[in-house]
Amino acid sequence: MIPGAVGIISYAPCYKSNNLEWWNSCKKPDWAPNSFYTCACIDVLTVTPVGYASYLIYKYGIGFRNYLTALSLGLCGSKLIICFASLPFMKKKDIKAIYYLSFAVHLATTGSAIIAYTINRRATLLMVPYILWTGFYTAVLYTMKNLNSKIKN
Repeated sequence: MIPGAVGIISYAPCYKSNNLEWWNSCKKPDWAPNSFYTCACIDVLTVTPVGYASYLIYKYGIGFRNYLTALSLGLCGSKLIICFASLPFMKKKDIKAIYYLSFAVHLATTGSAIIAYTINRRATLLMVPYILWTGFYTAVLYTMKNLNSKIKN
């Protein structure tokens, strides 16, 4: 539940600010979702199973005594910290920084899932939707960064 709550909390400040208007006015690739709400909903839906996956990693990895469990859960925790760290950059309307942070989230989640595979396969399968979403979202942000590079925020 914690990753889902973090997802909701990280999108909440954007709903009552001009960031939503800015985000929707940015040039996006044709294959990307246009609405910020769509991205937020998909993000929350795909990150929520990661909480249960973390529980499975902890349970079947025998707690933090196993270094692989500690590493996998550490990467999951770093993903949450990076998500919170992206909030100031969203307020600054810095697509380039948001792109790099999204890429870091994707790498942390992928690394956590790869390590989790040795502990519990079900945990890895629960992380796959979020890995795919963060990869897609990172590709969208990369394209947006290039399309909007000449536009002053």
